[in-house]
Amino acid sequence: MLTSVLAIVTAGLAFALIHWVLAARGTKAWARRQWGVVRVDRYYRLAFSLAAVVTYLPAMALARLLPDRTLYVIRLPWMFLSSGGQLAAALFFLWALAQTDAWEFLGLRQLIRGEEPLPADRHTRMAVGGPYAWVRHPMYTAAIVLIWLSPVMTVNLATLCAVSTAYLVVGSFPEEVKLTEEFGPAYRDYQRQVPRLVPRPWRRYRPAKKV
Repeated sequence: MLTSVLAIVTAGLAFALIHWVLAARGTKAWARRQWGVVRVDRYYRLAFSLAAVVTYLPAMALARLLPDRTLYVIRLPWMFLSSGGQLAAALFFLWALAQTDAWEFLGLRQLIRGEEPLPADRHTRMAVGGPYAWVRHPMYTAAIVLIWLSPVMTVNLATLCAVSTAYLVVGSFPEEVKLTEEFGPAYRDYQRQVPRLVPRPWRRYRPAKKV
């Protein structure tokens, strides 16, 4: 059983390392020098999205195929609560995705756009509406709730959930460094008002009034 846990953790760490390297601005800047700005801006985000899926698959496969043990099973009627929570988390995720440009998030809009110039205001819009008004990383929050509310929890699945949760929590820090560099004081004001991952009903984003 310990071997299974170590194998899943190792696969999860490998995924995290690859993902963070590819997400780094220095990596994209290097790719631009190697293959040109237009080509990289067109294909990089899609390649990044595909790489994230492919590199996460080994951890998922190991969690399913290696020797395992059931920790608990949520049975009726409580299973309705866990399944309802998962549905709510999935809808929350989609709501958050709708606040952004989903096609650009996946890299498909860049592919379709081709060599057309990027919009001048592309980096001036900060997502603060909808679920972003309550939590700074709503898609991460939704993903964490979704995986942990699984009605059947095993040692391998719990390990995968723990590694995934740690990745999302730790990964939110460098992401916020980028956002602070991009949006400056506006994002710092947003950080002060809105929790990172756990929504609090009494804390909601209220933009500063323009004088």
